[in-house]
Amino acid sequence: MQKTGPTPDVEVTPRTASTGARIAPIMKWDERYSVNVAEIDRQHRQLFALYNKLHAAMLYGEGNQVLDLIFDELVEYTRTHFKDEERYFCAIDYAGTKTHIREHQAFIDRLAELQDKFHARKAFLTIEILAFIRDWLNEHIKGTDQQYKQV
Repeated sequence: MQKTGPTPDVEVTPRTASTGARIAPIMKWDERYSVNVAEIDRQHRQLFALYNKLHAAMLYGEGNQVLDLIFDELVEYTRTHFKDEERYFCAIDYAGTKTHIREHQAFIDRLAELQDKFHARKAFLTIEILAFIRDWLNEHIKGTDQQYKQV
């Protein structure tokens, strides 16, 4: 993965599955999130888009079937992104790799737990769950991920 210059602002406006209505995204990409690696920045923008899609579906009362699909997509894409990011760490010999991977694993473990409970209908997708995902992504990308930006 090559380092790049500034990444253009990207704002994906999610649509609901049933009505196609547009709603303003909750998570908006800007340069504060950039790690100056084009592929990783693109993946971070996609994580924002999936989060916004999930939030829109919940807000508009989409059924569990739609929420299941979007939640699954978010979890799987997060796993893929983490694997790609971790490969990048190896390529640049990033000293913080082990700590960073532990953070990734803790987030994936929690997402998988929420996903299992949601699929078993033992939990509902709530604002608190969405806030957890939003806050983790926001803090991780603006915090931990910025540490390898300097490498």
